[in-house]
Amino acid sequence: MGGVQHPCSGVGQGCRRLSEIAGRLGKPATSLTRPVQRLLQLGLLRREVPFGKNPRSSKVSLYTIDDPFLAFWFRFVEPNRSRLGAGALSAVRHDVELAFPHHEGAMWEQTVRAAIPRLDLHDTAWGSASRWWGAGTDHRTMELDIVAESVDGQSLFVGEAKLRVSYADVPRLENELCEKAQRLPFAGNYAAIVHQVFATSCDTTRHDEHVLTAADVLPILT
Repeated sequence: MGGVQHPCSGVGQGCRRLSEIAGRLGKPATSLTRPVQRLLQLGLLRREVPFGKNPRSSKVSLYTIDDPFLAFWFRFVEPNRSRLGAGALSAVRHDVELAFPHHEGAMWEQTVRAAIPRLDLHDTAWGSASRWWGAGTDHRTMELDIVAESVDGQSLFVGEAKLRVSYADVPRLENELCEKAQRLPFAGNYAAIVHQVFATSCDTTRHDEHVLTAADVLPILT
């Protein structure tokens, strides 16, 4: 297996917090401040803070690779360079196939968040979308894939990004998403909360306004 040499390698292998990246590199977290900042400036890394938090003051953050090609490279190619060089293609392919759904899901989440301001959702204009994680009003930890505020500040949008879903699962997913939205600590600040399930594909030809697929999302980003 290839060795981890820089922050992108750690992030590509699933390290999201600075302390995790430092642990994977075997370096103190303080030594990564400058190189990580440079990668952020170059647009290679993205720093995420929970929706509603000020990026300048928030001490809670996650790091992701912002370029899809590099995300794939550091997730699957870079750590397997020695095995690929030795011709162990079948073994590497097996490992990639096992891990690829998780990678695909993360890329789909990023794609949906990027599309939110351009989608006509519930006849409302929406601002930038981000994820949210933390303790709900019941003090239980939870995470939402997509959260955005309407341009007029009156409404809150919450979404769940899935890969391929069954049409029969849609009511359950909608109920779970609605329940999560109600548990948000800041839900009471908005006059309306709307929700949406996003899936790369759904096993039906029937159109449902509560499920948007890749066919609905991707065209607006091209």
